[in-house]
Amino acid sequence: MLLCTGDLPRSKSLPGPTPLTAPAPADSRAEARGFLARWQPDALVWFGPPERPALLAELAGAGTMPRLLVPAGARLGSGRRWWALPGLSRAILSLFDLVLAEERAQVADLLRAGATSAEPIGALVPAPPILPCSRAELEEVSEAIGPRPVWLAAETPASEIPSLVAAQRRATRATHRLLLAISPAEPREAASFARAFRAEGMSVADRAAGQEPGEATEVCLADGPSDLGLWYRMATLTYLGGTLSRGGGRHPFEPAAMGSALLHGIRTEPHDAAYRRLARAGAARVATSGDDLGRMVEALLMPDKAALMAHAAWSVTSQGAEAMERLACHLQAVLPPADGG
Repeated sequence: MLLCTGDLPRSKSLPGPTPLTAPAPADSRAEARGFLARWQPDALVWFGPPERPALLAELAGAGTMPRLLVPAGARLGSGRRWWALPGLSRAILSLFDLVLAEERAQVADLLRAGATSAEPIGALVPAPPILPCSRAELEEVSEAIGPRPVWLAAETPASEIPSLVAAQRRATRATHRLLLAISPAEPREAASFARAFRAEGMSVADRAAGQEPGEATEVCLADGPSDLGLWYRMATLTYLGGTLSRGGGRHPFEPAAMGSALLHGIRTEPHDAAYRRLARAGAARVATSGDDLGRMVEALLMPDKAALMAHAAWSVTSQGAEAMERLACHLQAVLPPADGG
């Protein structure tokens, strides 16, 4: 297999056996002819928007080579000049035998725009990492806190301490035994979190300081990022820290893959696409303030609501693997068998 890259850094690591790599030829028929003469490809699989018409036309004229287009998240109709010109879009899309779209709704648009054939395979999103957790530690903490509802604030900056204080104060009005676990974005700021909640009269346990939570603990500070695997498994709800203030933070698929319902603010960059997928599935809710966050925690601690959101979140994270399997089936159908097999 030959992997031709455009903007992708040549040093980027790829899973599986290391493929041959080469820069993609420039968008000219002369460059394309030289590329074909050297590599003599058996099939073309184009990932991303097909924005090199001269190159594509030359590749399409190279015999009966199968040609697949996989937009892979590219918004073909948004801001693309060639898409706005029906003749050009039809000419480009018709160069491919099959276009593999993310959603069924996109298939009709692609066919109207000139695709010969189009099928939905789902979103090609990477599987989220499953953060590790010691089974013994999980059982120990579960036994220590008892059958209490838990919500988590993951990788939260100190600037959001007032929002978390307001949220916990609001949520505990209805759920008195509610435990808030916090993973500070900067572990050295754990003392600031502890002081703020203790000033409100709340019982705080700091695991980094050797303090383990008990049945009376109201706030537990995680022992650094390595504790997230534990608390993702414990928490019914997870708030993605930073989204009420500065953006950034953990990828939302991490807690979603562990069966946690999600809460976040409006600052979702750089994970905007993932948050949009979760929102469409009903797996996440948006808060605009600490009090708003507390109101949502209070409402979503109802077991039926949290369970529905958690299942939707898990379903979104599993779609990437299913889409990759469908893509693999299409690739096997067009690629020649490897030597010796």
